[in-house]
Amino acid sequence: MELVHKINNQLDRIFITVETTTEAEQQYEKIAQHLSELNKKTTVINGKNNRELQLPIRDIVLIEAEGTVCNLVTRDGQYYLLNKRLKDAEQLLNEETYFVKINKTTMINLYDVKEFEMIDHFKIQIETKNGYQQVVNRSFTKLFKSRMEALLK
Repeated sequence: MELVHKINNQLDRIFITVETTTEAEQQYEKIAQHLSELNKKTTVINGKNNRELQLPIRDIVLIEAEGTVCNLVTRDGQYYLLNKRLKDAEQLLNEETYFVKINKTTMINLYDVKEFEMIDHFKIQIETKNGYQQVVNRSFTKLFKSRMEALLK
C-alpha cells in the first residue's frame, strides 16, 4: 500500500482518491468505512456549564451508564453526559465497529485499548491509553475477543 498526501489550499473540503487493484478492493472497503466514521458526531452535555455540544464519536474512550443517562470519557480526559440510556447509545454506535459493550453498564472504544489480559473466572482486565481500567465480564469476553480480532486484521 502506498499513501500520497498532497496539499491543495483551493479545496473547500477534504478530497480523497483511492486507486486499488481488483484484489485490494476489500481493503478499500475497510478504509472507506473508517474514513466515513471520522466525521460522525453526537450531541453531549458539558457538565461544567450545562451546554450542549457536538462531540466527534472517535474521541470517546468509554461510555458508562448511570440511570437514564450515560457518562462519556474522552481521550483528553474530559467528562460529558449523553442524555440517552446505554441501550440507546448502543443503537447509536451500532455501526461503529470499534465500540463494544464489556459489561452491563460500560461500552469501550477498542482503538483506545492499550493492553488487556485474562484474569480469574474468564474475565479480561483492560487498560485504556489514558489509564482507565475496566473489566470485561465473562458474558462479554467472546464478543470483546472477536471484535478485537476483527480490528487487528
